Order: sequence, then structure tokens, then C-alpha cells
Amino acid sequence: MRKRENKNMFLKPEMLIAISAILFSVCALVVSITEVNIMRKQQKATVWPYLELLPSYNESGFYVLMQNKGVGPAIVKSFIFKFDGEIIKTWDDFLIKLFDNDSVSVSNEWTTINGRVIAPNEEIKIIKIESDRAARHAIRNYHRIDIEFCYSSIHNDYWLVNKNNERCSLSEYEIDDEIQFQN
Repeated sequence: MRKRENKNMFLKPEMLIAISAILFSVCALVVSITEVNIMRKQQKATVWPYLELLPSYNESGFYVLMQNKGVGPAIVKSFIFKFDGEIIKTWDDFLIKLFDNDSVSVSNEWTTINGRVIAPNEEIKIIKIESDRAARHAIRNYHRIDIEFCYSSIHNDYWLVNKNNERCSLSEYEIDDEIQFQN
């Protein structure tokens, strides 16, 4: 007799209401978790930075611009600069390598890069060579330059980009001071 009472217990209205309440609660929890994930992705998208390097040569000289085409600030974490595969640590070292120790008069301007925050739609000239002869020499040798930099969003999403603007996202990034460019 007891077994029959147990079977009928699940068919009682109170039990059906309790089971329904548990199922609705579980469904509400799943919906809430899904909504939170969607909101988190939307929040990240509203501050997504997108840095690009743009070489330029015109009558004013040779430039390499770093431009943030995204909608959020970009924080430059590291900047690695190589010439013919050799790590360059300073702008003076770059000029020596570029001009093979020639005493070329160069009107140049360098910008601090590491640790810089670049606002949306902001562009900075990271290399600026205004002397016509030096600028022509720099553009002819641009293929010998390798640039790689890492930047992050304010949500600590990281991207690694090279001079051809090929990028990959990273889960984390460690800065190697031995190869880091010193502004």
C-alpha cells in the first residue's frame, strides 16, 4: 500500500507546483547567465581598440603612423623594433643602422610609444623623417624594418600586431625587457 501512495505523491497538485517552480527557476538561471555573457561581450565591444601602422611618404617626408581606428582607448604594452632581424633599442641605434653610419643630416621626430594610451581616432607619428634624401632612403629600406607591438583594451584583452597589420588576440602577454624598445 505504501508504494502506491508514493507514486501518487508526485501527481498531487502541490508536488507538481513545486517541481514546476524548480524547473522555471533553473530556466531563469540559464537565461540570466546567457544575458550576462551577452552584456559582457557588448560592453567589451563598446570600448574595442584597433591599432594599425600606416607608412606614408609624401613631399613632407617619411612617416610611420600608429592609428586607433577602434571605438575605445588602446594601451600600448610593448613595442619591438628590428632592423635586418637585429633588435633595435633606441631611435639613435635605428638611424645608425638605417644610414649605415653615414653622417646624414636628419630632421626627425620620435614619439614615446611604450605605455602610451591612444584614444579612438587618434593617430601618432612614431617615425617622422623630414629630410628629403633621408626620407627616400627610409622608404627604400622600409622592408628591412620589423615592428611588432602589443596593445590592450581597458578590459585587458590583448592583441599582437606586426608592421603589416596582421594581428592575433592573446589571453595574456608578458613583456620581455631584453628585446623591448626604449623610447
